[in-house]
Amino acid sequence: TLIDLGCGSGVLGIALKKIFKKMKVTFSDQSLSAVNLTKKNIKFNKINSSVFKSDLFKDLPKKNFDIIINDVAGISNFFEKIGFWYNKNIPCDTGKDGTLKTIEFLKTVPKKTKVIVLPLISLSNIKKVKNFLNAKKFKYKLALKEFWPLPKKLLKNYLPEIKRLKKKEVIDYKVKYGMYLAYTEILIIKT
Repeated sequence: TLIDLGCGSGVLGIALKKIFKKMKVTFSDQSLSAVNLTKKNIKFNKINSSVFKSDLFKDLPKKNFDIIINDVAGISNFFEKIGFWYNKNIPCDTGKDGTLKTIEFLKTVPKKTKVIVLPLISLSNIKKVKNFLNAKKFKYKLALKEFWPLPKKLLKNYLPEIKRLKKKEVIDYKVKYGMYLAYTEILIIKT
């Protein structure tokens, strides 16, 4: 069994259901817009799955899953405030360093979970999340690290603030060949 937690449009869960046809996939998001969009997408893709509106596990009738794909909001709320990352329909209660929902999720993971797929974006404090994982004795490995350029418009309008956030270790990025590169890390956590 798998849950696509913070499913957005449902794209990850739908893709996995198409590959692993016998896998039972559940979708959940705290955004009603995301829930409705996921319902449309699973109908369009002829997938039989349940979709729930829930903040993490709070309103799910079933809380135990073999695999959890955690795709809840995980970037500094600075980017929400400037209207850069999420649109108005996507809740982004992530805190200044972007770790609030991720750490709340990790604190509430059901005990019977076998694997967590956890994407971390460097527009949050990845080091803080990893320190939490280590303190709680989670075993994890880095499955993928991918760099991507920050948009020029973002840099043009907010570079001093972005540099300040990096200096305070709220976010991270690399500068290479004159480009500001953020990154995404995908962690596989065995519980």
